[in-house]
Amino acid sequence: MDGLQAVLNDLASEGSANVPLDISLKVGRGASCLDNAQWWGVPDAIQAAIWVSFPANKPETIEPLLVLDKAMQTGLQQGMRLAQVVAAKIYIGLGDAERIKAIIRDNVNTRSSMPANPRFLFLDKVVTIQLQAVSDYMWTEATGKRTPIAGLGTFWDDPDTKTDTVDIIDIL
Repeated sequence: MDGLQAVLNDLASEGSANVPLDISLKVGRGASCLDNAQWWGVPDAIQAAIWVSFPANKPETIEPLLVLDKAMQTGLQQGMRLAQVVAAKIYIGLGDAERIKAIIRDNVNTRSSMPANPRFLFLDKVVTIQLQAVSDYMWTEATGKRTPIAGLGTFWDDPDTKTDTVDIIDIL
């Protein structure tokens, strides 16, 4: 996951960190050795992320975004939302804000209906923190303020969203 995030973040910053792109190929090969069902859809999510980021490496018969959606569902069925972080990062790169919002909303909504696997509560918390960071980024871009406290899963353009947000300057 760290290798994939390093490559994706470097691509987003136009290569400012000079992360070698071959790391993504190594990550993809490593992920292919893991059982996708046993590891909550994460290996397929990683592979889909690589195919979206480097389409020349994608097999012609594969649609990476469908693989990504299936990977998220595999994880959700097991109470593990880790593939959602990979998907959110990919959709950030694709500029699909509505899909990112849907992933964050789905994460929030499934917490009560599909509780996290008790053995992996820490990873589930990491997912929430990562999606909170994505939400904060989106809120800041749109309003200049972060996600409202206890507002994960709501967005500035929702008809019933209160705009009582935390100003970043106040935090500093």
